[in-house]
Amino acid sequence: FAETLQGSSCADPACAEQLRADWIANGEEAIIREGGDGRITDIFGVPTNLLGSSVSTLDFRAAYRFDSPFNDNGQFQARLQGTYMDSFEFQVNPLSPVVEGAGKRNSPGLGSGLQLAALPKYRANLSLDYALKNHYTRLTARYHDGVEDLTATGGIRPQNSRGEVPAETYWDLFYTYTAEGLVGDGTTILTVGVTNLFDTLPYALEDTGGIEQMLDNPFGRMLTVRLSHEF
Repeated sequence: FAETLQGSSCADPACAEQLRADWIANGEEAIIREGGDGRITDIFGVPTNLLGSSVSTLDFRAAYRFDSPFNDNGQFQARLQGTYMDSFEFQVNPLSPVVEGAGKRNSPGLGSGLQLAALPKYRANLSLDYALKNHYTRLTARYHDGVEDLTATGGIRPQNSRGEVPAETYWDLFYTYTAEGLVGDGTTILTVGVTNLFDTLPYALEDTGGIEQMLDNPFGRMLTVRLSHEF
């Protein structure tokens, strides 16, 4: 194989050995060597500015509680919380271009081997809770905005045919029953939950992993049951 040092290359073993010797004698100033064998005695680390980013976001949250309109049977509570990402400026080093990542996924402007995480402009959770005596239930909608897919194409990585990861909403439903004195003097709690209630499938990508794991989950509808008792 050809060996390359300090801008020169050669395939001949003797030539390659000479290149190594020249580099040891006249090369990297941050490495101090002693004697003719090239043994390293000191290495000086030079500070280097690497990755940098500037982020501008807005977090919001609201909640409203109200009694049931049906003969005072229980209480409702609506909640909304989320994040709006106005800007996410990313720079690999001081000499590289500044990349705007908000609303995008990956970018060929970052250089080889670097990818930008999926950064939707909007993420939000909206839930409705209902409580009546020992019963409690919650319905939640989890939403993420769509992102533009800037994944570099070519070779074994074909282009995302739509050029985006579309927006999606997942629904979860949970129910909890609390019983006092069911077993001794303790509290028994039974929780049944369904994640991804409508079995929504994530958008498929022609990419590593097959989906955007920062936004979606490969699992479909999942049922969970939990029983606990406090003495």
